[in-house]
Amino acid sequence: MHATGCQITEFVANLNMRTKNRLFGIIKKTAEEGKYEEEEIYRHIGEGIWEFKAQTARIYSFCDGSRRIVLTHAGYKPNKNMVKSERQKAVAIRHQYDEWKRTAS
Repeated sequence: MHATGCQITEFVANLNMRTKNRLFGIIKKTAEEGKYEEEEIYRHIGEGIWEFKAQTARIYSFCDGSRRIVLTHAGYKPNKNMVKSERQKAVAIRHQYDEWKRTAS
């Protein structure tokens, strides 16, 4: 899947350095060691969607069936009513990714 501009890159570029470093550290540790065990930092929000959390910043992701973690989108901490819409957005991106993966093979 090829996209012009990356929503996650643009989001992270606007974060303060402390939050940015924290998110990158969490993602790096997850990539190197597997699932991050602290729910306050890496949390399953349903339907196979996970969120990396640092301060009020969130990056949403899913595993693609191999060892790959696919980042879908990012945003600030949603209120309780918005968690479902963030999950649905990530699920829609996962379906696009799955379709791209299927046709690219």
